[in-house]
Amino acid sequence: LVQKITKNTHLKVQDLQDLFDWLDHDGGGTITIDEFMTGFKWVNEPLRAKSLVKLQERLATDLKELEDTLNGNVQLRTGEVQKLVTAPLRKVHAIAEQMQSLDVQFRDIRSSLRDLIDNAPTDDLVQDTEVRLDAKLDRVFKKLSDLGVQE
Repeated sequence: LVQKITKNTHLKVQDLQDLFDWLDHDGGGTITIDEFMTGFKWVNEPLRAKSLVKLQERLATDLKELEDTLNGNVQLRTGEVQKLVTAPLRKVHAIAEQMQSLDVQFRDIRSSLRDLIDNAPTDDLVQDTEVRLDAKLDRVFKKLSDLGVQE
């Protein structure tokens, strides 16, 4: 049907689709007799101020319906997106809090390790302590030996 109309009228398919959409005022996908008659009255009606007012009213009504539909769709999609991202965002937030806590703990551990390293005895100090302990042990054993106690 579309091919026959485009061939006989030399109209583009897009123009025919636009005309159909304009005639199908309720957007039901079909054109009722009333929609057809109303639409072609507009086409055949001479351009007058009254016609322009009617056109303006119809356009305002159509724009309001479009705005309401778009607002409804945006709210619906926003709700869907919010439902989809709420749980993952909560998980990300919990992980971020855990990472911050671990960072503080690691900082404390690093500080403690630095303190241990800074306060660790040097090799010279360890050797000096061993020498002094050996000398003290030698004196204790000598005293024990003098007292007659055997090892």
